[in-house]
Amino acid sequence: MPYFWYIWSYIINERIRWIRKDDNMEFTEGQERAYSYMQSGFNIFLSGEAGTGKSYVLHQFINEQRNAGKNVLVCAPSGIAAIHVSGVTIHRAFQAPTEPIIRPPAKIPPTVEAADILVVDEISMCRIDLFDFIARTVQKADNKRKKYGKLPIQVIVVGDFCQLPPVLLDKDKEILDEYYHEDIGNAYAFQSKYWEKFQFKNIVLSDIVRQKDMAFVRALNQARMGDDQCVAYLNKNSTTFPMSNGIYIYSTNRKVKELNARQLDAIKMPLWRFESRERGIVNETDRMTERTLELKTGARVMMLTNDISNKWQNGSLGTITNIRSEQISVHLDSGIDVNIKPYSWTIERYVVVEQKVGKNVVKVLEKEEIGSFEQFPIKLAYAITMHKSQGQTYDQANISPEAWAPGQLYVALSRVKEISKMYLLSEIEKRHLLTAPEVKQFYQNIESDFSQMVLEF
Repeated sequence: MPYFWYIWSYIINERIRWIRKDDNMEFTEGQERAYSYMQSGFNIFLSGEAGTGKSYVLHQFINEQRNAGKNVLVCAPSGIAAIHVSGVTIHRAFQAPTEPIIRPPAKIPPTVEAADILVVDEISMCRIDLFDFIARTVQKADNKRKKYGKLPIQVIVVGDFCQLPPVLLDKDKEILDEYYHEDIGNAYAFQSKYWEKFQFKNIVLSDIVRQKDMAFVRALNQARMGDDQCVAYLNKNSTTFPMSNGIYIYSTNRKVKELNARQLDAIKMPLWRFESRERGIVNETDRMTERTLELKTGARVMMLTNDISNKWQNGSLGTITNIRSEQISVHLDSGIDVNIKPYSWTIERYVVVEQKVGKNVVKVLEKEEIGSFEQFPIKLAYAITMHKSQGQTYDQANISPEAWAPGQLYVALSRVKEISKMYLLSEIEKRHLLTAPEVKQFYQNIESDFSQMVLEF
């Protein structure tokens, strides 16, 4: 074993002991390793199965680095995903076009140049052309930073390519196939030539914190990789009757809208309509719920925020018990009665602010409000799409296995903690387990690399 690895192993182990002793963070062994690598300045690809706590590690790292005075630029492919990580969209951060990107960046946004650390969450939904644009911009920024004696930007990308793929319309695929001179398939970010140039340290978390039943965990991991050995177990051990309070999870918006409308219409109570209040720049993907929210007393709803007093979390389900113009009362499935008032989501962008520190002037990244979306932080929750269920946890769920895109069914199945709280609207068939071949190969390669890293440490 090279002498370097002995030194590096000592540094990592000492850092892990420091985390356990001083920060009192409840990390799994894999999370501790990921955290230590992230702190050491490497470019990182942080991945792992659903429910392994990727977001938890990421939040801890971002908070610590900002407290240490680092400029951390956090972004995600969509407005909703960006709000979940208290960041901005990739397009806003990099001033990227929304159509297929076939030209290099014309300029470096000052916010990117000022960043010490770039975090991209939900990397699986970042399309290859957008990732190319990010990489080219970072390269230009690093070249400029080098002239001033600054270190390169640390790049951390987080997500699971076995979950939802990038949005790729047929017309966009035609343009990109021609641009890349090949069939780009699902257009994942790791297919970019720039992926290798970042020399990511690949950290794949494997300790599940959402589910405790190891047989269920094993079946979910098989589903994640498209292994049909899980089919018999999932069909046999899921519950035989629909979950009365369980949300229905479908692959299409059409079925979700139909069920939500039908169930709301069946309630013989007055219909209330709440119009959102919007100010400034608000895009479609920035809206966490409908602009016009239609509700009735007795309707099933989902919470869309985390309560500061921890009475509910994003994804908590309940039933409306009373509606007034400025307040909605909800009986949560946890047994708690709460009163919900309108909530304002802030739409932001990063700006560079110069601050004087002693005799020096330093550039600091700050967020500036460019718009806001105010609405009750709830939505009808008889049904939800697999796409919008990503990142959430449900006590109960009724799942339609019919999937049309890679990763969809796996996302749906992994939303519940116990298989006994999951009802399948029809039996899972082998054809429902869609995992892109390029994703399977990608993880076989990087898991092999990660295993070698573990052995060396």
